Amino acid sequence: MRNILDQIIKLIKKYDRISLFFHSHPDFDTLGSVFSLREYLRKKYPHKNVLILGLEGIDKKYFDRFIEVKMDKTPSDEWIVKSLGIVCDTANSARVYEQKFKLCKKTIRIDHHPHDEKFCFLEWIERDRSSVCEMIGELLFYWDKKYINSLVASCLYIGILTDTNRFYYPSTTKSTLNLVAKLYKRMNDRMGIQELLCSKNIEDIKFQQYIYSIANFDIVKHVASLLIPKLIFKKYKVENNSMIWTMSNIKDIEIWTSIYYEEEMKKWKGSIRSKKIDITPVAKKYNGGGHKLASGFVLENEKDFSKVIADLEKLIK
Repeated sequence: MRNILDQIIKLIKKYDRISLFFHSHPDFDTLGSVFSLREYLRKKYPHKNVLILGLEGIDKKYFDRFIEVKMDKTPSDEWIVKSLGIVCDTANSARVYEQKFKLCKKTIRIDHHPHDEKFCFLEWIERDRSSVCEMIGELLFYWDKKYINSLVASCLYIGILTDTNRFYYPSTTKSTLNLVAKLYKRMNDRMGIQELLCSKNIEDIKFQQYIYSIANFDIVKHVASLLIPKLIFKKYKVENNSMIWTMSNIKDIEIWTSIYYEEEMKKWKGSIRSKKIDITPVAKKYNGGGHKLASGFVLENEKDFSKVIADLEKLIK
C-alpha cells in the first residue's frame, strides 16, 4: 500500500500544473474526490496551479447546496499538455467527462471499480474500497494531515456517505469508519450536511408515492423493477434520478433494478442493486458495469428492459 501512495505523492510533487478529472454524470464520490484534492493541493502547495476540468458542463447547485466551492474553467490545450492529470472514480476511459485528460503529460487514476481497462500511467485501483473518497482520505492522512481542513474533510465525507448508502453497503469496513471518525474532527458542519442529504420536500414525497405505485415487486422470482416514464420528472418538478433506493431492504426481493430516460444521453440509464448476488455480468452485457452489488447500464430502447429483468431472474436461479 505505502509503495503506491509514495509513487503518487512523488509524481504530484514533480508538477506545478495539475488537472483533475471526474466521470460523466458525476455523483458525490467523484466530485468529492476532485474538490477535496484541489483544496488540499492548493493549501499544501500555493505555487501549484490545480484545476478541475469539465466543471462548466455541470450544474453548480448539484454540489454547491452542500459546500460552497469555486468552479474552474477548462484551460487551453497548451496548459493541459504540460500538466499532470488525475482521474478519479472512473471505470473506463470513455466515461471520463472531459476527454482532454489524454493530453496530459502523465496521468494518475484513483478508482474502486473492477480493473477492466488500464488507461493511465500510474493506477491505484482497489475494487473492495467503499469509495474513492475513502482512498483519497487515506492518501492525504498518510501524506500530511495538517492540510486536511474542514472543506477537504466535508468533501470526502459526502463522497463516502453517499457511496456507502449511509454505511449500509458491505463495502463499509472498519477502515472506512476509522477514516470517517478522523474526518468528523475536522468538519465544521457535519449535521448540516447530514440534514441536507436526508431532507425531502413535498414534491419529493409525492413523487416517491407515485414511484411505489408503478414499481413491480415479484416476490416469487425475487426481483423488483421500475421503469420511470419520460417527462415524469418535469411533472413532479424533481431532479432526474434512478430512484433505485426505493426498492431496497424489501423482504423476498434479492435484486432490484430501474431505468429512466436521460435527456442528455438520449438513452435509457439503468441501475441494479443486489443483496448478495454478483450482478456485474448483466450490467456489462447491457453497456454498463460497476460493483458486485451495485452497477449501472445503458439501453437504447426501454423495451429491452424486459431482457435485463429476465437475465437478473436467471442469476437468482
